[in-house]
Amino acid sequence: MKTILGMSLLAIFSLGLMVACGGSSGPSCEDVCNKMVECEQDDNVTECLNQCAIFKDALRSEVYAELGDCFMENTCETLNAEENGDMCFEQAMTLGSTTAGEALVDDLCVKYVECDETETLTQEDCVSQMTAGGGEDALAAIGMFKDSVLDCFVGCVNDLTCAETMDDNNMDACSQDCGLLLD
Repeated sequence: MKTILGMSLLAIFSLGLMVACGGSSGPSCEDVCNKMVECEQDDNVTECLNQCAIFKDALRSEVYAELGDCFMENTCETLNAEENGDMCFEQAMTLGSTTAGEALVDDLCVKYVECDETETLTQEDCVSQMTAGGGEDALAAIGMFKDSVLDCFVGCVNDLTCAETMDDNNMDACSQDCGLLLD
């Protein structure tokens, strides 16, 4: 169950990051969104601009700049090539704070251990389960977000009852409220 929660959390972060566009010290959201339309990765500039504003506020500035610069510096052909996959995301992820990712996972596990009805889940086991399969990459992906955003998410989760914590809808609501997930 905790592995599912951990993977859900990591999926939420990853999905949110994959739709991010632009950077605070990188290109403007308008430039990136126009390119997304040009490259047929988005068909709605207004929606893209709204999403970009959310992620501009949520991502660390150096991550945001790297993601946007990579996107703007490559041709549509390069960006759309299957073999390149999520190259801009992967480049930007190298700038994510693994330490911040570790802190978030550790903080969430405190809550999960507290809520474990079997009383068999340990902090160490929880951390291991939440990072299984993703390891350092998952922690760096989480660490792409500003500390204030991650703190908001942990605070929101800590305010949930144990029953509410086990409901994905509440976790999604915390993610959305803190800028980690788009509606």
